Amino acid sequence: MKPSGRHFVSTAATILATLILGLVSAVADEKISESDPVGRSPHIRLLSVQAKDTATAIQIPTSREVVPLQVDDAGSSNSNDVPSGSLSLIEAIDQSLITNPDLIAVRQQEGVGQAMVGVAQKYPFNPFLQTRILPWGQRANGNSASVYRYVLFSQTFELAHQQRFRKQNAMAALNDIRWTISQAELVSVAQTERLFFTALYQKALWQLAMVNTDVVVGLQNIIERQLKAGAASASDVSIARIDANSARQQQKLAEANYLTALEAVKRQLNLPDDATFDVRGDLDQFQWNEANNAYAYCLEKDETAKRTLKELADELASIRPDVLAAESRVSALRANLSLAKANRIPNLMVGPFYSQDADIYYLGFQAQADVPIVNGGKPLVDQRNAELRQQQVVWEQLRARARIEGLTAIERYERARELLDPESMKLSKEIPVELQKLDELYKRGEVDILRVIQARTSLLQLRRAQLDILNEVAQASATVTQMTGLRPHAMVSIR
Repeated sequence: MKPSGRHFVSTAATILATLILGLVSAVADEKISESDPVGRSPHIRLLSVQAKDTATAIQIPTSREVVPLQVDDAGSSNSNDVPSGSLSLIEAIDQSLITNPDLIAVRQQEGVGQAMVGVAQKYPFNPFLQTRILPWGQRANGNSASVYRYVLFSQTFELAHQQRFRKQNAMAALNDIRWTISQAELVSVAQTERLFFTALYQKALWQLAMVNTDVVVGLQNIIERQLKAGAASASDVSIARIDANSARQQQKLAEANYLTALEAVKRQLNLPDDATFDVRGDLDQFQWNEANNAYAYCLEKDETAKRTLKELADELASIRPDVLAAESRVSALRANLSLAKANRIPNLMVGPFYSQDADIYYLGFQAQADVPIVNGGKPLVDQRNAELRQQQVVWEQLRARARIEGLTAIERYERARELLDPESMKLSKEIPVELQKLDELYKRGEVDILRVIQARTSLLQLRRAQLDILNEVAQASATVTQMTGLRPHAMVSIR
């Protein structure tokens, strides 16, 4: 027997209500996604969102930060621009933070971390809607049965606050990503600083070689004219020619080394092949500050308590980015452990239901929960405990290694600083004048060619030794930056 029209209307109304409810749920979920602040938050670098107050010591300058070391305005931040002219230290660092390919790749992880936070902030269980409609039925006596309707609407509830632990895990993972990015930026800055100082060092050696060549060639010309006039011997001419050839070869070698150093800087900055630039500055013009004073500057304090090198290394080790990244991983695993413990409490699915059978209407509630008999979640808790203990050991050992590396770098830097002698530096910069004086002495016949070469060799060795000391201080300062996080413009300033 066919069902009546009223039954068809009721059935159609029930199906339509189900579809409308599903559509409303989908639209509501879409609106929540659009209003989610995590999904729409801008890209925030960790360097401007520190996890600790003292973490300002490892903040790396951006191209918009005004620092004492910067003499001219920084170049354009557009990575497509081809630098020309000369680059200062801070400009080179800014360029590396923008165009270094490793940094560009690692920064993409932050978007993944923010998406993970967005996922964790969403309640993972949607309401459950079940509808059962039997529009046709027949009784045993052959009579038609009335339409049977059944609607169940239920929701799963987490009774142990699992969502809170998932959010804690996602936030810790995001912190881990941000500190890892900060560590990569710190390594890039230190490497740029190291290569930049190497280029300045090779440039100074090349300039010294050019001065030496000019003086030697000039002396050779003088001796050759004297030989024609009968005022010099052939042996003096031979010695002068050998000395001039040696100077020319040394100049070519110094120039090649300088060009190689520039190529290393270009690769670090990821510049185009047609980029032409020079490193601006001179190792003599930098002032190398004490590590304690650099730390006080990074903390933005005029004065700070004088620390021993060991105490300073201990403080800086605790805020090094890779150590903080490991600490964030400990927090993430601790949240995982709490989540595993919470999951031992079964979730509860509960909700109202409606049922109609003939002239009987039912309205009630239905509840459902797992019965943890076979697996109560204890093995997973044991695994999470083991993972947490392992990561805690990794964090503690990494911090201990950071202390040793920081102390070694600071001690090397301070030893190199003690070698700086202002008087010797002043004397070594006057070498071109001293070389000219030797030529004048030879012209007047007061010294012979061998004494001139010997004196010139001594002067060149003095200047080379001073440049070696300056290069050692510069390289040590770059190592301090990498091992402790002290900012370059806190370690170095213009005289």
